[in-house]
Amino acid sequence: MTDDFVTRLGVALRDAADREERRRAPWRALATARTTLPRLRPSLVLATLIAGLVLAAAVYGLASFGSNDTAPAGPKVVTRISPAGGLDQIVAGFGSAWLADTDTQTLLRMDPTTRRVTARFPLDGSMELAPGKSTMWVGLTQNQAFRLLRIDPRTNRIVARLHTPDVPGGSTGSVPLVVGDNLWLLSAEAAVRIDPASGRALATVRTAHSGYRMRSLAVVDNDLWVQVSDGRLLRLDGTTGRRKATFHVPDGSIVGDLLMNRLFVADENALSRMDPRTFRVLWRTPIASVGTGIAAGGRLWVEAPDLQGDRVLAVDPRTGTVTDSVHVGEFGARWMARVGSEVWMTTAGGRVVILDR
Repeated sequence: MTDDFVTRLGVALRDAADREERRRAPWRALATARTTLPRLRPSLVLATLIAGLVLAAAVYGLASFGSNDTAPAGPKVVTRISPAGGLDQIVAGFGSAWLADTDTQTLLRMDPTTRRVTARFPLDGSMELAPGKSTMWVGLTQNQAFRLLRIDPRTNRIVARLHTPDVPGGSTGSVPLVVGDNLWLLSAEAAVRIDPASGRALATVRTAHSGYRMRSLAVVDNDLWVQVSDGRLLRLDGTTGRRKATFHVPDGSIVGDLLMNRLFVADENALSRMDPRTFRVLWRTPIASVGTGIAAGGRLWVEAPDLQGDRVLAVDPRTGTVTDSVHVGEFGARWMARVGSEVWMTTAGGRVVILDR
């Protein structure tokens, strides 16, 4: 065992521990929403578990991809750019990529062709992004106060700063989400349908009680799916908020749709696709410690840790078969988005890895 291997293993374990500590709903690639669970403190048991997961990921990668000579040409890294000191959420909209710069708390708009920043919005707060039909919505938390911003993408101007109603659990950190023609605001304990002109509440649905909180979100069949930290998964009508069904989600699982209008569940050991009517498992594929993900080119692209930097796997959404993989040469992936014909992935270190799919 070389010093280089030990060093890389240490980096991988530390990064995996960081990922677990900050693990936030990785699937809100919908303009997806992130979890509002409190940060977890790493423990000896957790570190041992993560070490096993990292080694399992390495073994899985070697077994799955090392000898497949007949597989088609897989995804490849096109380029890496560094537009900021730290990056988190990224969404595509209005011919651009929109990125949250966590270093300067600035919203960046980038041209996918030139790879250059075309507009900067200094917001001085944490942000959640949701592209609408003609508006980029930004949920902005600033000094424990929340505002909903409306940006006109034609002029790059903030045209409204809406005061939103008080909601159960407080508005701080709320996530805007567009479902069909409806604008929703998801707080820790409620889902509120918002009038996009005035910001007033049109419908309020209490989703959590007794200290439990929203954990992740999905949009499937124009319905809003809300995972709560008490183990419930609520299916709400995307227009009225009426509860259509309640399912139970196993502990440690995260629910999302990967912008594919399908229901997926990720846990520490696998990625699964579920039937949204019955919550029956349609397929389950072993992938250790799934991170962020997105749908593009008819495939799922999911990130997982590896000793040589994060690996992105291409998964057939019909069968769950892993068809391709690529090392991206970075640790600490935070978000993935489909931008034109490419897949963009942001990292905590402020880099964007661009993949050709």
